[in-house]
Amino acid sequence: MPLSRKPRKPMIRSAFVRHSEFRPKTLPKRKVATDGLPDEKNSSSATLTQRKPIRKVGRKGYQWIAARKWLKKQFNWLGLTHCMMRFQGCWYDDGIGFAHPAKRRNLREGELWLAVPVCNACHSQLEIMPPEKMRELVETAWAKAGIKLPQ
Repeated sequence: MPLSRKPRKPMIRSAFVRHSEFRPKTLPKRKVATDGLPDEKNSSSATLTQRKPIRKVGRKGYQWIAARKWLKKQFNWLGLTHCMMRFQGCWYDDGIGFAHPAKRRNLREGELWLAVPVCNACHSQLEIMPPEKMRELVETAWAKAGIKLPQ
């Protein structure tokens, strides 16, 4: 005699759920003292403050946008879409960004265009090196890529 089974509930297989019971519930609002100071009962409660607005893109930001666009085209055209540093723990072709010969605030005029593709793991290791070593590694990788700077 076969055992009777209970009917199974249907499993939700989609990330897009339409049922109202699966919608996220709103969180309760935090209590704020009327005078703007933390409550005496709960000394850890803080006042709600509005975030500072994001600063607008400035001169350096627009220069970097143009440089990054040009660098991406050049490296894609050469087929260099992987990390050029290859330090220990390298992600190879995941999380690729650009590394400059110095920290952004210490770049000389025209060095914004001198950048090589590196993964985030190698970029972190490159950032903690002495400035001379960092400059040497980036410049050798740039020369190895064989790219000429735009005029």
